[in-house]
Amino acid sequence: MLKNPHLRRPSTSLRMVSLSNHCSRAPLCDDLPVRLERSLGRVLHLRVFQHTALNLIWFILLVLALLSAVSCARKVREAPLNEQPMYGGLVVPPEDLAADSKSNQASIRETGSKEAAVKKAIQEGWASFQRGYFELAMHRFNQAWLLDPKNPEVFNGFALVLAAQKKIDDAIGIYQKYLEINPDHGLTLCRVARQYQNKAVAKLTETFQNDEKENEAKEYFEKAFLLYEKAVGKATLDEDLSFIYYQWAIALAINKDFKAAWEKVHLSKKHGGGFIEKEFIQALSKDMPDPGESKE
Repeated sequence: MLKNPHLRRPSTSLRMVSLSNHCSRAPLCDDLPVRLERSLGRVLHLRVFQHTALNLIWFILLVLALLSAVSCARKVREAPLNEQPMYGGLVVPPEDLAADSKSNQASIRETGSKEAAVKKAIQEGWASFQRGYFELAMHRFNQAWLLDPKNPEVFNGFALVLAAQKKIDDAIGIYQKYLEINPDHGLTLCRVARQYQNKAVAKLTETFQNDEKENEAKEYFEKAFLLYEKAVGKATLDEDLSFIYYQWAIALAINKDFKAAWEKVHLSKKHGGGFIEKEFIQALSKDMPDPGESKE
């Protein structure tokens, strides 16, 4: 589990961290599964499947087929607005926001200020995220967004929930929305780079490889590298620069540019190196021993 809620610590290997799928709530049924279930009930009363082992096997297969048909016929639940980033990104009727607005006002009274209420909502969002309650996490980030619609950590929360739900393109879109507000935010540029890096890794780890997939992965890496370079040009804090250089090092190592990866590791250390993990250094050292401190 990630210790830092803002995803400033990447995976401890050269592969992308695989986040488990979150099961949605029980979907609704239409008339088809109801009819199939009734048909299944009638089948269970047939007496033609009583005597031979062969007939028993066919009976089991028929039951499984009917159950599968029932499952496939179920409708997928559409997420309510408060479980979608920025409440679906549309103009939301005030009555649909009334409950969250009321909750936010209560939080402001409890914490003493709007800023403290935003911080509390974000912390609750990360706590839910780390437990795998992605819908609840999105709801908490939405509550924070209502109070502070330009907060970069709220957009980071939106994006990471989407990424955990295997919606990487949607996550990139959320980061891009924030960059429209603040195009010079170094950490957000870094986070977009990480998502392109993840897309590259996903292509490289698919079962069946071909030139087209390798070329797609190469394009994603190139986008990531350009964004990392832009991010270090915009970041000013040592903590942010240390994080960005470390993420960049991981991407380079995955792309088998080990010398450049070591250079970024040393640059991360130059700015504090607080995010560097020993497991990554051990893995990188196996591919290439440390060639020495960077001269950059």
